[in-house]
This record gives sequence, C-alpha cells and structure tokens, in this order.
Amino acid sequence: MFKVFENLYLIENEMGANVYLINNGKSFDLIDTAMFMETDKLIAKIEDGGFHIENLNKIILTHCHCDHIGGAAELVKRTGAKVAAHTKDIPYILHEKVIDGSYHYMMIQEQAYMKQYNCVLEKVDIVLSDKNIIDTLGGLEVIHVPGHTPGSIALYQSENQIMFFGDVIRNKHNKGLVIGVPDKFNYDTNQTIQDAQHLMEYPIKYAVFGHGLPLTENVERLLITARTPEEVKASRKKSKAHRKLAKAE
Repeated sequence: MFKVFENLYLIENEMGANVYLINNGKSFDLIDTAMFMETDKLIAKIEDGGFHIENLNKIILTHCHCDHIGGAAELVKRTGAKVAAHTKDIPYILHEKVIDGSYHYMMIQEQAYMKQYNCVLEKVDIVLSDKNIIDTLGGLEVIHVPGHTPGSIALYQSENQIMFFGDVIRNKHNKGLVIGVPDKFNYDTNQTIQDAQHLMEYPIKYAVFGHGLPLTENVERLLITARTPEEVKASRKKSKAHRKLAKAE
C-alpha cells in the first residue's frame, strides 16, 4: 500500500486496475476493486495496511470494465458496503446490457466469466451524474468522461487539486503517459482524447491513474507529454527505423 496524499493510498494489483483507499477515520472507501480473482489478495493488503475490511463504507466504480469492478460483489457480500457508479454504466455493471462498439464481444466474454464465478453485482446504491459531489476525501467532484465507456467518470478533489483519471490517461512504465487505450477497448476513442484534454484544463498537483503509478511532482508539465496509443506506436516504429538505419551505416 502506497501513500499518495494524506488519507489517500494506492493498492497495486498483479492483475486488473489500481485500487485507491480513502481513509475517513472510522471507515474507509475504495475507488475501484480490481479483478475478481484477486479479491482475497486485495483484502489482505487492506488488512496489512491497518484497516479492517468490515469498516469499508462505499465503493466508487470509475467504469464498467471487469478489471475495475470485478471484486465489488464479493466486497459487498462481506461488508455490506454501498456501491456508487455513473448512471450510464449501471446497465453494464449489472449485466443488463452489453456495451456497443469495438468492446462488445470482449464484454460478452467477461460478463460470462463473472457470472460463472458468481461475482456480478446485484445493485448500485448511489447513482452518479456529472458534477455530483461524493462525500469522501473532503469532497470528490464527479466528471463524466464518456469516451472509454458511456458512463466512465474521473474524480477531482479541488482543495488539494487531485485528479483521478481512471482509464482516460494511463501511466505506462515503458511508454510514459498514454491517453486512453487502444481502439478495441474504447467506446469512442476520439471522445476519450477530448476527455483527456478536458481533464487537463483543471489545476492538478496530484495525478492518479487506473493503471500506473501516480504523479506527485511537476505534474502539469508531465501531463502535456501524454500521447495516444497510435502516437506511441508511430514513435516506436520511427525509433526502430532510425536504429536500423544507424546499424546499416
């Protein structure tokens, strides 16, 4: 468990997305829950960090993909925690619908796995919309960013200028800051790029991501270096060509 800011901790996982724990004193909240295969490991990490799992108050889901929501059902069963998600992703979280677009067939497959392992949520207790304020970490503003999924959200803590990007931007250890994910994982890639540009208009001192380590220094300077997956691919191809030419010479 890695401390990002006062009362905010990152829990990294071998599989799936990052999980963030917010310490509220007598209780705590989670942002995302990683993959369903890792729930026992997640609970162990929480307990090892000095928190008691029965004190979990609520779970905030940034979007409907299984690497973010997979552990939620088991956590709810064990703790009775409330679940919050954006209204437009709730049908996919509850497996009432399958997302349109390039992710359609992958979602069919992941929903089948989640059903097989009995880790489908029965309900979402807190229905979120753009500009809602969630009562945790001094107030988190919900920002609707519908490119990755129809109901994806980012979260912003204005007093300390903390931005939770979800999957709008990832911090890849071998690629740097990447806007979104490859097309096959997005609902609308062009919208995801617009989402990233919108979020980067906020004053940001701490940038935290669904995938990759947080940024806590020189954040705004680093964020402007973020590239799309296509730009990363083109840059690598160009570098490879340069190395090949240099070797030939």
